[in-house]
Amino acid sequence: MKLLKWMLALVIALVTAVFVAGQFVSTTLEVEHSTTINAPRAQIFDELIRMRSFNSFSPWYDLDPDAQYSYEGPESGIGSKMSWKSNDPNVGNGWMQIAGLSGRDKIDMTLGFDGFDGEAKSWYLLDEMNAGTRVTWGYASDISSPFFLRFMGPFIQEQITKNYEDGLANLKTNMESR
Repeated sequence: MKLLKWMLALVIALVTAVFVAGQFVSTTLEVEHSTTINAPRAQIFDELIRMRSFNSFSPWYDLDPDAQYSYEGPESGIGSKMSWKSNDPNVGNGWMQIAGLSGRDKIDMTLGFDGFDGEAKSWYLLDEMNAGTRVTWGYASDISSPFFLRFMGPFIQEQITKNYEDGLANLKTNMESR
């Protein structure tokens, strides 16, 4: 009986420790990655506001060649939306829509993923430079729920950073080969 009480106390202490630690872990996930592309800002902007061109540089497209994509709204610009369905857990199901444009400097997007409450935000920043255009791809989402996501934040951030690096490298190759 004494062993059982000791084990119960240990389990309660561990659960309490995880809960208390979770209160101090960030509930926001943010990622930004940049590259410089030797192409005019206007040309890159025109590519990025067309959802149908996303898969030409997407780091996720090659993960599941059987994924299904559908498009809604205008061909480009605000309201242009892409949805996907995949049996691959690395791709999953979701949607992405252009939510706002700030001149030719910024493209704001909203994303939704099946199985997760709320929406994530993503954006492209385009800064014209002497040697081309600096393109920054960013992402932010609330990871407060479900609770365990708080602890996975650093791993998710690392994976998204790698995906954004790959996606920007693909975009750079595409744009510089034109």
